[in-house]
Amino acid sequence: MLFICFSFWNILPTSQSIIAETDRSALLSFKDKITDDPLGVLNSWNASSHCSNWTGITCSRRHPSRVTSLILESMSLVGSISPYIGNLSFLRLLSLYDNQFSGEIPQEVAHLSRLQAFVVANNTLTGKIPRNISSWKNLGYLMMSNNGLAGVIPTELGSLSKLQFMSLSLNHLKGTIPVSLSNLSVLAVFDLGLNNLHGHIPSELGQLSRLKAFGVSLNHLSGTIPPQFFNISSITVFSVTDNKLHGSIPPYIGTTLPNLEILLLGENRFSGVLPNSISNLSRLSRLDLVSNRFTGSVPPNLGNLKDLTILNIAENHLGREEVDNLSFLNSLPNCSKLEILSVSFNYFSGKLPDSVANLSTELTRLQVGYNNIFGQIPSGFGKLVNLNSLEMRGNQLNGSIPDFIGKLPRLIEIDLSYNQLSGKIPANICNSTRLDRIDFSINRLQGGIPPNFGDCQNMIELDLSQNQLTGAIPKELIGLSSITSGLELSENQLTGDLPSEVGNLERIVWLYLSNNRLSGKLPDTLGKCIGLEGLSLDVDGAMDVVQAVFTGTDNTVPIKIFIG
Repeated sequence: MLFICFSFWNILPTSQSIIAETDRSALLSFKDKITDDPLGVLNSWNASSHCSNWTGITCSRRHPSRVTSLILESMSLVGSISPYIGNLSFLRLLSLYDNQFSGEIPQEVAHLSRLQAFVVANNTLTGKIPRNISSWKNLGYLMMSNNGLAGVIPTELGSLSKLQFMSLSLNHLKGTIPVSLSNLSVLAVFDLGLNNLHGHIPSELGQLSRLKAFGVSLNHLSGTIPPQFFNISSITVFSVTDNKLHGSIPPYIGTTLPNLEILLLGENRFSGVLPNSISNLSRLSRLDLVSNRFTGSVPPNLGNLKDLTILNIAENHLGREEVDNLSFLNSLPNCSKLEILSVSFNYFSGKLPDSVANLSTELTRLQVGYNNIFGQIPSGFGKLVNLNSLEMRGNQLNGSIPDFIGKLPRLIEIDLSYNQLSGKIPANICNSTRLDRIDFSINRLQGGIPPNFGDCQNMIELDLSQNQLTGAIPKELIGLSSITSGLELSENQLTGDLPSEVGNLERIVWLYLSNNRLSGKLPDTLGKCIGLEGLSLDVDGAMDVVQAVFTGTDNTVPIKIFIG
């Protein structure tokens, strides 16, 4: 009898071989749903080799024919996810990150009861998040960001008790944040940014005591930040940018959140003062409070934040009725890693302190526009050798434009408009060949336009209007073919002809020259400017000339012509 039984098991396939064939068949069915494999990633998935040798496949050591992981990341694969994937019952890790998988996530994935990580971020998946994935009791990582998923966030996700990382950002999810997510007691990363969520942030989420990163930016959330969040000492990243949240920053934030590295509260309706305790957040690298309603002064000891790279407090009500309200800048040279400093659109007044000359040489963007800053532009800015954006418009700056601006090797854009600057435009203005936008409009600049502007081979837009500039329009400037957005020279005292080199501005959108003292005929080459949508002139008979110039051109865009 024993022999018979033995013979019986020898002549029938074992259950293990049946299971093995099930895994192999499931993978081949998965391959069948791939419509494009430009890198040939799945060429190894064939009948001549064991599936453990297939690209992206790992099998169990104890059960060599059972698939434990399927990893196909950044392979440019196109297709959909086969429902047969649910037959890989030993699967622990599934990652299809950064491909072009489309269609819905099949309900059959819920059969993967051993799954520990489900990663389908950076694809084009649609449909709803399957509710039955609540069966993934061992799941630690759920990454579905940057897809086209819709519907609500299933309340069933709250039953994934081992979940540590949840990223559902950059989708089309709607509804409210489920209170059930507060049951995820070991959750470290909570990422729901850039969806269509509304309602309040549930106060119960303040129970997530192991939280390190909380992100709900770019939604439609309202209400206040539950105070419990400010007591989760493990938080390193807190991002609620671009919602409709209100309330204030508690004065004790610098004590209760000692590990905070990134604080992003911009584009909301927060108000109140900035607590001095912010200066105690010694690990803070990014502080973005742009476009809120904060008032009062800026903490004077922000220089304590040695790791600070971004300080953006623009578009608030800071500095109003405060004396010496630019003094906080004196401590910022201690922030040796600072890359972006933006304080525009506030109520700061006074002269820029000399200490700005010692700001970090890592600084790439300096924005102080639309305040009440007066005095001259500090020459020390010339030390900021990595600066690529300098914006000081809408103040009361006087004196001349310093020569150092032409010596900043990485400068890309500069805006000094709406001030009281006088003197000549520096002849070396285009020593930085990377410059693509210059706005010196609405000042009191005098003298001629430097021919050096012709060296700005990357110039896209130049505005010198409403000054007191004299002399001829340099042919080096008017022939700069890189200018595509616009050239604005109106309301000066420019004389002479319009150079024929204007025909090089083939792609320019607007050209404003009115209210000068130009004379002579308009060159026929103006007709080559086929991208023109706006043109202003003040030449006698200009309308007839312009019509003649553009007759027969292939310009199909209606041109708005202003004769001043």
